[in-house]
Amino acid sequence: MESLTPLHSPYLTLAQAQDLIGFDNLLVGRLPKVLINIMSPILTMRNQRKVTIDRWAKDLSRHLLLFTHRQWAYRNSTAHYKPSEGKTVAEHTMVNEQVRSLLQLPSNITTTTTPLSPHRRKSYYSTPRHNVSKAVLDC
Repeated sequence: MESLTPLHSPYLTLAQAQDLIGFDNLLVGRLPKVLINIMSPILTMRNQRKVTIDRWAKDLSRHLLLFTHRQWAYRNSTAHYKPSEGKTVAEHTMVNEQVRSLLQLPSNITTTTTPLSPHRRKSYYSTPRHNVSKAVLDC
């Protein structure tokens, strides 16, 4: 593959420096010094609020770290959160899908918006447990 970047471009140097550090380190806020050197004149030229290069680098690191933390927190909330019965959200979803397939319910019906009506509730609780799915379907 041919590179379109000029041979002595500062961006090529930046890319090589970032490759040495690694992408994971970038996401936790570790920036290559070359980035600071490249951004310093750009920031000076465009800076209306007089933000220093140090302040800019600290803010960039902070934003990268917060972004990574939000991704980590979201993943933990979906993969490890146990809302009830000791099951994760993914496990609850899987159980709901299994119940829907056993009851042959369309996937757009949610159990929270369509509770059992009084006559179905009475039938459900008075039916022996091995016939529960048949009793719910017959009502």
